[in-house]
Amino acid sequence: MPKEYLFEATTLPMAYHKSLLALRSAPITPCPDWNTNQKEISCTMVIPNPFTENMISKLSYADPASLEQY
Repeated sequence: MPKEYLFEATTLPMAYHKSLLALRSAPITPCPDWNTNQKEISCTMVIPNPFTENMISKLSYADPASLEQY
């Protein structure tokens, strides 16, 4: 059975960073839909006040225009 992660943080970026650190140790598995490999984890993030401070991580792969469109 896969491990379930629980990340508690004061901001969304902090929880996101914790999930990235956990993802580093996740096994590489095949992704037949895209004919490649992937890493994935199952997690729950608890952020008591998610609208405080920044809501977007500086480690995000999206550029500002893409985030605005999203």
